[in-house]
Order: sequence, then C-alpha cells, then structure tokens
Amino acid sequence: MSIKQFYKIQNKIVSRSWRHKPTYPVLPSWETEFVCIKGIIERIDLEEEYNYFEFVPKSELKNRIINTYINDLSPEYNFEELKKDFLAKEVNSSIDTASLEFDFKEFKKSLLAKEPSINAASLEFDFEKFKKSFLAEKVNPFLIKANFVNVQIDGVIYRGWIGDCPFQAGEKVAVIAQWQEDHYELYALTKPDERIISICPNCSKGRIAYLIHQAKTTLFLILFFMIIFNVFYILVWGSLYQLLHLTAEYISFMKPIFFGSSIFCSIGMIIESIPNVNKKAKIAEKIFKTLNLPKIARMDLRRFTNKKVAKLKQKKQHNSVKPSKRFFLGKNENNLFYY
Repeated sequence: MSIKQFYKIQNKIVSRSWRHKPTYPVLPSWETEFVCIKGIIERIDLEEEYNYFEFVPKSELKNRIINTYINDLSPEYNFEELKKDFLAKEVNSSIDTASLEFDFKEFKKSLLAKEPSINAASLEFDFEKFKKSFLAEKVNPFLIKANFVNVQIDGVIYRGWIGDCPFQAGEKVAVIAQWQEDHYELYALTKPDERIISICPNCSKGRIAYLIHQAKTTLFLILFFMIIFNVFYILVWGSLYQLLHLTAEYISFMKPIFFGSSIFCSIGMIIESIPNVNKKAKIAEKIFKTLNLPKIARMDLRRFTNKKVAKLKQKKQHNSVKPSKRFFLGKNENNLFYY
C-alpha cells in the first residue's frame, strides 16, 4: 500500500467517541408532547442498519443493541474475500482483487502506533457496516433500511432512527424529539427552509390515511383473488360465455370465493392495522402536530411528496439529493419527504 492510499484511509477515519450506539426504536410517552428544537448542526453521525423497526417501550429496552441477531447467523459467505473486495473498491477501484494482499491487522497496528488518539473500534466500522448490509440483504430481503442518527445542536445530543439523511454539519435544522429519562429520543429531523423531513421508519401516515391505504390494499388483494379464480374457472370449465353473461352456475361458484377472500383479507388487514394504528400512526400524528400541519389524521407524507416532486420536475426544480417519488413502498421507502 502506498503512502497516498494509507493517508486516504486515515483521512476517512473520524473519532466517533461522542456518539451513542444504536438501540431499538423507543416508544414515546403518549402523555408527553414532542418538542421542536431549532438550531445549527454542530456535528452529525449516521449508522445505517436493516431491521423491522418495531417500537419498544422504554421499560423493555434494557439497552439492547439493534441487529445483534445478525452476528449469530452463520451463512456460508467468505467474508475475508468480501473484505478484500470492499477495501479494494474503497482504496483504489483499479486494484485487482485477485492480487490484493492487504493485512488489515498490520495496517491497524501501524495506524494506531502513528496516531494513538484514534478509536481502534472505528477502524472496523466501514467493513462492519458493509457486512450488516450484505447479511440483511441475503438473510431477509424484507428488512427496512434506516439510519441511526446522533445529531448535536447547542451542545445537546439527540439520537434516534430516521430515513435518508442529507443534512450536514453547519445546516439549520429542527429536531422533533421527546425527553426519555436520560436523553432526547429523536423521531424526525427537518429542514424548515426547504420543508424537508426525514422521519422514523413507517411513521409517515396519520390514522385515517393509514386505514385508507390499508383498505385500498385489501380491495386490491380481493380483486387479485377474483381474477385468479376467474382464470381458473375458464381454464377448467372452458366456458367464457357463463362468465360474460353471469349465469346462475357461475354466480353460485364465485359467491363463496368472493365472500371467503373478502373475510380472509379483511381479517388480515385488521390484525396488521391494529398495532400500526396504535403505535406508528399515533407517532406520526404527534410529529405532524408538533410541526403544526393541518388535518394530521389524514396526512400522508408519501402521497404529498409524490405530488410535490411531480410539480417540481415540471418546473425543472428537482434534484436527486431531495425527496423523490416512490410508488412501491416497504423496503423501497426511504422515509425522506416534503411536508
């Protein structure tokens, strides 16, 4: 490794001793309102993670570190080869990974000897982050990506889970947070002058907006089941005439299927909606209320953002750093919106 490459890696290493480690998202106190604190970012640290991001009450938190279960998994991947490939791309994209001979332990020793003030744990951070990302993709493709952010404003550190975070040190922002015994738990980070908000995962809809979204999804599933059984009916009995003329035989066949699929999908919607309405939608409404947004129960940030991005693109005022349009949510949701 050349001196230039050595210092290139060294310059990427930033002391992160001030930050707090990621924990499970904390369920807020419903009796206490969120606070909106405005100021200039003194320093900010992001750690990307993949998880389901279910909120845990403070009493059950017990300082659990998120994604610890990933380290217990042992899929048959050669992480030494992955590390070489990762380092090759980070140090010099032109390096041939097959011929790369890089002793990471020796490099760490020499770097620590040269700069004793460097936090040794931070030297492993880039690869650990890469490994978690890789494992999350391979082990469970349904995990959600988010950032655990530590942001310092006026000497106070706010920490919590949010989506994509384009905010940088020196920018004027507003923090939406709640005091949690010994720290401020962050639930959203906004840039008021551009009306941009990065919000905690799955908390972008009020209760009515969420139920409307679930109702639309349920109707889509029922329609999907009906199309599948109609195709089955035509292929088995080969009678398109009965379908087009809605004969008594066709109706008697489809009626129990329609009611059965409707009941099945509706029960599924209710089971899935109750915890989300009682937790995530209520958190979203508390955030909207703190920001003084109108009709908080009906507010849907994704729908609002898609409309605004479409208007900005027509005016050619949109860029890739700002919130973008998303139609297929879930894993693809980045939780970065206009408001």
